[in-house]
Amino acid sequence: MTKGWSKYRYIAKKILGRKLLPNEVVHHINGQNTDNRIINLCVMDNQKHELFHAWLLWHKNKKGKYPLFSDQKKVLESEYGGVLLEKIAPQTSIKKNHEKISLEYQEDLTLDEVTDSRSDFFLVRRNKTSKKLFLEFEDEKLIGPQGNVIDIDLDRFSEAFVVLYTDLTQKQMDIYFKKLESANFESKQDKKIKKFQEQLLLELKKERQKIANENKIPVYLIFHDATLSEIAEVMPVSRSLLLQISGVGPHKIEIYGDRFLNVVKAFKIKSEKKQSA
Repeated sequence: MTKGWSKYRYIAKKILGRKLLPNEVVHHINGQNTDNRIINLCVMDNQKHELFHAWLLWHKNKKGKYPLFSDQKKVLESEYGGVLLEKIAPQTSIKKNHEKISLEYQEDLTLDEVTDSRSDFFLVRRNKTSKKLFLEFEDEKLIGPQGNVIDIDLDRFSEAFVVLYTDLTQKQMDIYFKKLESANFESKQDKKIKKFQEQLLLELKKERQKIANENKIPVYLIFHDATLSEIAEVMPVSRSLLLQISGVGPHKIEIYGDRFLNVVKAFKIKSEKKQSA
């Protein structure tokens, strides 16, 4: 196998027992190209693949939603000549040769590339008593065959090793991808909030500089950077809330409070309008 060979095409090749033809593509039924479970893969002609996507879009525009995955599978087979891999896999020995397939696939991959893959290969630990595989999600967490999440106990489990996704249960995969989706969402939200706070901080610094110029005093006599950073994080909209910020006292609230509160309020209104536009 050469480097750069798509993982899902490799899986399809193994299940079909042949190379894919130049005109053949692997369609992802649930639309997530990183989710390469057999139940989501269908091999079909490239031109028919494009026609199928056109049908999906037509259905979406007409009925307001895409067809159920079960209905898509029926249409893929009956109307577009698609080959559902889940119907072929039980007739092959692929489930008996996971380790062999994993080794073949890893020939041109570094260890980092293999362990970082979230679509085909996963880190697991084996329970020393039951011999069952537990999927490693976080450094201290494992997902059991029934989808239960437990803490890692090194006395009970083996060292981590890599297996093909088909060694794992459907419940393990479902829980894993839900956790992954949640983690990605939280990460994106954190970045969005941080960017929002950085923009507000710039506006607060501009207002501080304006006040300093008007009164011909250094900016640090108004508020220190740390105080403005906390204001940008908390985003107070009242004097009582502003008073809770470190570095803000009753005297400064009387002199500068309203001006900085107005900056926060105006920034929030502007941002809300931009999001709703």
